[in-house]
Amino acid sequence: MTCKQSPEQLMRYLDGALPPEEARLVAHHLQTCAVCQHAAAMQQRLQTLLQLPQPNDTVPPHLWPAIQRSLQHLAPPSERVQTARRRVWQSLGALTVLLGLAVSLALWWLSATPVVVQALVDSQIRTRLMGIPYHQLPADTGAIKQWFADKIDFPVLVPVLPQERYTFLGARLNYFLDRRVAEIIYALDTQPITFVMFTEHGVRLTALSTVRLGQRTFYVQAHKGYTTVLWRDGEAVCGVVSELQRPALMEVLQVAMAGS
Repeated sequence: MTCKQSPEQLMRYLDGALPPEEARLVAHHLQTCAVCQHAAAMQQRLQTLLQLPQPNDTVPPHLWPAIQRSLQHLAPPSERVQTARRRVWQSLGALTVLLGLAVSLALWWLSATPVVVQALVDSQIRTRLMGIPYHQLPADTGAIKQWFADKIDFPVLVPVLPQERYTFLGARLNYFLDRRVAEIIYALDTQPITFVMFTEHGVRLTALSTVRLGQRTFYVQAHKGYTTVLWRDGEAVCGVVSELQRPALMEVLQVAMAGS
């Protein structure tokens, strides 16, 4: 063996893979060649490192509790997690039921409010927000009837209220339920009281509460903070609407009916 030859023969010698005669020649060469001696020493050191025992893979007992706690977060949902999820779904189900009940109550409340009441109250809110003025007239029945004469096709019933307590604000021609509506407005202190009158064609008067005064039936309904009272007078529907509470508004109506 010469140093110019491949080192593979030296590696085979160190592995014990050479025939005896060839192994004897390599051993004799190693005794006199410093280069090969160094290469053999490096190879033997590498083999020694590869044969060293690996660190013990056994986990120390005191680490197991921490490992188990970590594994619980990675493991499939436990019974506790499943219970929590069930509670969430149960809560969502309960909320859905409550929401459905609230919607049902709202729909019932809307359906329980007659269309004419909804239109009357919405009209009062709209005219107030828009600031639609009243037509200034003297508090005189004849003057009020004359002002409405060419605007509507039915005779106007003019309520009469004592001027020392009720302030006459004026008259107004409104429009809702696809028809013209005559409005006569008074005020008690600062609270407007609007008397309305329109044709009865296609209008149904229903309410949760009715009151009999003389020969008339009055339909009383509260809606959106307003109190409404409606009744029939011949071929017309009459009414009064205000933010006054029911007892106060019924008192106003009694005074108006007595003075008319």
